[in-house]
Amino acid sequence: MADGPVPGGEGAQAAAPPRTWRPMLLWTAAILAAAALAWFIGAVVVPVWQTRKVVNTYAHDRNYQAASVYIARLGGNRQAARRLRGYLHLPRWVAGERLDAVSLLGCCGEEAAPGLVEMLRDQEMLVRWWATIALVNVGDEQARQAIPLLEKMTKEDDSGVVRLEAAEALKRIRGEEPAK
Repeated sequence: MADGPVPGGEGAQAAAPPRTWRPMLLWTAAILAAAALAWFIGAVVVPVWQTRKVVNTYAHDRNYQAASVYIARLGGNRQAARRLRGYLHLPRWVAGERLDAVSLLGCCGEEAAPGLVEMLRDQEMLVRWWATIALVNVGDEQARQAIPLLEKMTKEDDSGVVRLEAAEALKRIRGEEPAK
């Protein structure tokens, strides 16, 4: 046996563990991922869930006279119109009650006009029909922006019901007496 320090014995110095950047990188990535998830939940998931809850309650109550209560739950006319427009662009499996969302959007006043004009181009016939009905209620000046689209709808829409409602909406927006 050789005299001298024995590895791991008395007088041996412990080797320092190698320092690496990987653990710090993993912790940083985990913190950033958690922050992004928290932002996504707070900025997207919760508002969509709240909007869906209000629209579903509105759909089940069928109390169209109390629409202002539901609009207030969404933050007032401007905020509700913005949230409902975003909600209507979501897939059907998320935004199930689209007709009621369009109906509620129509009760938001003049802020609803851009969203209703967008819904006039929707693929679903009932959404186009309901948007045409709701557009009349937003005010003449705001509804006038839809006149070219409504004129096109009276001639080219696949649904006769939508064509008829578009013609009625044009009469009301232009100030003509609607047909009885």
